[in-house]
Amino acid sequence: MDSTALMVWNSFLRSAPADQQASLFQCISPQLLEQLQNQPSPSASLRQGMEPIEEELPLVHYSWFSPALRSLPENEIRLFLSPLTAEQIKRIEAEHWQMMQRLG
Repeated sequence: MDSTALMVWNSFLRSAPADQQASLFQCISPQLLEQLQNQPSPSASLRQGMEPIEEELPLVHYSWFSPALRSLPENEIRLFLSPLTAEQIKRIEAEHWQMMQRLG
């Protein structure tokens, strides 16, 4: 079984209540059970090798955020902007202002 299928199976089995997990584990082969037990937890394997978001976010160019922000209501835009650097926010606001001038 490939790693994606194992991850899905593992996630499915671990999301079940404990009594159901025990019943489900009895229905699978010993080989599959061993593979599942050796499978890292999905959250750990997904983050493996990734930098913390606090270090990555400032490296994202502000122009990548602008298209997504255009479709959001103002209160959600504020939430979206809150973790960004002051420079990123300033540039997003400048780009938004230029767009509004062109449309106006």
